[in-house]
Amino acid sequence: MQKKRKIFAFLSLLALIVIHSCSSSDTSPPIVSITDPSENQIVDAGDTIPVRAQITDDQKITYWEVRLTDENFAPLGETFSASPDSKTANVNLLYPIPSGLENGTYYIRVRADDEESTANQYVKLNINEVAQERLGLIAIVESVGNYQAKYWLNGGSWVLLADLGTDFSGAGFSSATDQLVTGNIADLLSVYDLVSGQLAYTQNCIAAPGFPCITAIGNDGQFNYMGMEEGRLRRYSASGALSLDAALMEFRIPQSLYFQNDRIFIYETQRAGSSSFWTSYNINNGISIQEVLLPGVPVAAFEQGPNTTMMFLNDQGVGSIRRYQFSTNGFEAALPGPNGVINSAASKNANTYFFSQPDGIYSLDYSTSNTLMFKAGVSPDVMVYDNIGDELIVGEGVFIRAYDSGSGTLNYSTLPGGQVIKLFVWYSD
Repeated sequence: MQKKRKIFAFLSLLALIVIHSCSSSDTSPPIVSITDPSENQIVDAGDTIPVRAQITDDQKITYWEVRLTDENFAPLGETFSASPDSKTANVNLLYPIPSGLENGTYYIRVRADDEESTANQYVKLNINEVAQERLGLIAIVESVGNYQAKYWLNGGSWVLLADLGTDFSGAGFSSATDQLVTGNIADLLSVYDLVSGQLAYTQNCIAAPGFPCITAIGNDGQFNYMGMEEGRLRRYSASGALSLDAALMEFRIPQSLYFQNDRIFIYETQRAGSSSFWTSYNINNGISIQEVLLPGVPVAAFEQGPNTTMMFLNDQGVGSIRRYQFSTNGFEAALPGPNGVINSAASKNANTYFFSQPDGIYSLDYSTSNTLMFKAGVSPDVMVYDNIGDELIVGEGVFIRAYDSGSGTLNYSTLPGGQVIKLFVWYSD
């Protein structure tokens, strides 16, 4: 009898544990209710709109996020997020619609997470394309070991924006924020406002003792990025607030940054070893997603589609053009075309690309894999495509020249006052 009592007591205790466990389990996703914007609201690209929502959960909301998506629900624009750690949360913010969007259907997505599940609520927007205009060019030039940032307004002359010294490590530019970000190898990220022509803010790298600091600089259209030799990536808002500080995989050194969808792609090298990698990280939290060994040294990379990147590389002095497939985490076979080293590359659209070799500039039609000589005897180290003027703008030595992207006709030539290192097109919002 005493043995039966013990068994009964044990089973009762087990039942209580099971009941308690079941009652505390979070099986219901959060409930998201969006009050602003309204369904089918019409807005212009470049507008800022209010976003308001209420979120509730029977247990605890651990995270919420607001993001714009395209009609296929691929994320666009800036991310706003918070971790309320409560049963209720109110979203009340101003969301900047990116400039340069085409006419079409888009969505504001409010996402909410609890400890077990995720809920997404969408509101459809009809966004009107707003015509952009080219304001001018931004250039980084070098003369006798000293670097300068300059800008050229249409029809004007080159104006000095900043003296960058002798330790320049990289630059990025965003027409959406009108900000140029530059890096100094020693320890400094500097951000300049093109509208005022003034320094907006600086950030120290604060490297570990004995380490040079900044190895890569980038701008994804909203944020400024600093890649560090000690294997870290930091992100700053347009106002200078730190919004991401992430460790890279296996203490790798970032060499260049590329941005696509919700991912940051980084060309990384090892401190000890000869391998280099193409690694992607989540743009919101810096967590690594994929990596692959690189078949050469990247010159440039361009988004071709939601999950594909067109990359121009050099492998032992020979150029190579290959597509990286995110869905399969690998590179496709090289496309025909290059017969020597690739100096620079530019993208006109998903099918048309330009790349320079010692004997000239070539055009590539991806749809047919045809490679043709675009401009013989011109071998620029820097190239960008201007979609407003439909021009291929190149930096060759101390000259910047603009060619019609179809005929190759020279439209203009200008001297920025030094060897052209970096080149950006500045557009209106």
